[in-house]
Amino acid sequence: MRIKGFPKTVCVLTAVGFFSPLWAAEFTVNDFSDVIDSDFEDQLCKTASGTCTLRAAVQQANKLDGTDSIIVPEGTYELTSGKELKITSNLNIRGVGADKVVISGKNSSKVFSVSSGATATISAVTVTQGKAYDGAGIGVWGYSKLSLVDSIISNNTSDNNGAGLYISVSTVALDNTTVSSNTANGSGGGIYVAGKNSSLVVLGGVFERNSSISGGGLYCNGAG
Repeated sequence: MRIKGFPKTVCVLTAVGFFSPLWAAEFTVNDFSDVIDSDFEDQLCKTASGTCTLRAAVQQANKLDGTDSIIVPEGTYELTSGKELKITSNLNIRGVGADKVVISGKNSSKVFSVSSGATATISAVTVTQGKAYDGAGIGVWGYSKLSLVDSIISNNTSDNNGAGLYISVSTVALDNTTVSSNTANGSGGGIYVAGKNSSLVVLGGVFERNSSISGGGLYCNGAG
């Protein structure tokens, strides 16, 4: 399913101007490993060896006020710890192209979660090989907001619903984003939108080769 041109709303139309332009700290990742930050209170992205990993950058951003930014250079970033990257504060994650930046759960963990009312933008990356009960690629919960831009969500697997993307009591906007080859054993292989106060806006992109028992590409469960 290809969606181009004039914005098309899926499930519920919501305002798309909720992404704040205000930035605070900016971190540039320089280490492909999955090591944690050495000091969550020093406002520096720095592991024990002095590098800045993607996990360390997210952990620091969660502690800071404002809308922080993480620059992710070309490469493959594997979550070897078996734990997802949890976004709980306003954050922009910017890759350099979905064909150049790959963030992988290594088929052992969810890749991203956005929760606690955070507003996040993830752009120009591929989110892949997530494995979880719900929302293996990205789970968005708890009155949070996520914008996915120029990205790919592919080859994620959920034991239950929403292998690529799971939305619960939150709002997600997709812009020029491909959702492909995700598999859920329940509903919404590509995307699952759960219940009232959950919504999805699609401004452009591709849904293809997603599979599940119900709603291979998209399943809306009472969204509104």
